Formats: sequence, C-alpha cells, structure tokens
Amino acid sequence: MKFKLSNTNISIALGLVAVGVAVVFRLFSEADLWFQMFSAILGVIITIIITNLLLNSQTNSDIERERSSEVFREKLRIYQEFLQALYDVLKEEAVTPDEAMRLQFQTSYIAMHTSSQHIREVSECVSSIVKMYSQCPNEHGRKVLQDKELLLKNLFRIVEIFRQELYTDKPDFNREDIAQAIKNFDYAYDYFMASCRLK
Repeated sequence: MKFKLSNTNISIALGLVAVGVAVVFRLFSEADLWFQMFSAILGVIITIIITNLLLNSQTNSDIERERSSEVFREKLRIYQEFLQALYDVLKEEAVTPDEAMRLQFQTSYIAMHTSSQHIREVSECVSSIVKMYSQCPNEHGRKVLQDKELLLKNLFRIVEIFRQELYTDKPDFNREDIAQAIKNFDYAYDYFMASCRLK
C-alpha cells in the first residue's frame, strides 16, 4: 500500500519539525515558545481567511465575466436574427401568417434582453417600415417602397438601439454621420434604379 502525502500532512509535519527544532536548540524560552506558537497560528489563520476571501472574489468575478460574455453573444445573435426576420418579411410579395408569427417571436426574444423603452422604439420603427410599403402592388405585382430614406432612418435607429443595449460604454451614433450615410445610400439606390431603367 502506497502512502500519499497531502499538502495538509506535509504542512503539519513541517510545523512539528519547526517546533521540535525550537525546543531542542532552545531558540525560545518556555514562556516565549507558547507566545510565538500562538502568534504563528494566528498569522496562519488570518492568511487563510484573506486567501479564501480573495479566491472567492476572483471566482465570482470570473463567473460574472463568463456570464456577461455569454449574454453578449446571445444578444448579438438575437438582434441579428431579428433584422434578418424583418428583411425576410419585407422582401416577400405578401406576408404569410408564418412570417408574421416569426417576426413576433423574434420580437419576444429581443424583449428578453432589451429595455421596455427600447422595445417600444423598435416596435415603432418596425411599424413605420411596414407602413412604407404600399398596399397596392406595382405593374410587376410587387410591393413598392414608398420612402427609402425613411426606411434607412428607421433601420439605423433600430441598429442604434441594439448597439446601446450591446455596448453600454460606447457613445451613441453621430447624427451627422448617419444623416450623410443615409444620403449616400439614397443616392446609390437612385443611381442603381436609373441604371436599371436604361437597360
């Protein structure tokens, strides 16, 4: 049978050896020996308490960091899926009950990680986007986007809300930059549509 020494057994053995050396070589008087032993034991107890507190704090910090990281990844995934679901609903010629239900469920998913004020703002943007598509189809039977600039404004507002939920320590969008980006996209869209009509 093999004998395994644990750290506790080794520590006790070393402590007894130290006491034995102190007694044999008379490093302390008999009265001093008990005082020194009590001081050493008290020091060890204080060290153990402080070490345990630090380890518990570090463990809690690691758990919280891991949890925050997991929540961030989940929020990012849900927000991306919401935008994809919105796109899928809008690109179809007619919204099916299944697509409408999917968008409702995606909205409930973002509600798990988003403040109620932001949910209200997102719902207002989505409502505005859906209303922008005319009820009457064009000559090709497709829904027509009534105001593409308003579409971009609403999409950028949804993205800004999601960004605020994801990155609480980062500044908001610069309104001038966003306005210029919308103009750039608007110009590019008009140019593309004009090119298509010429063909």
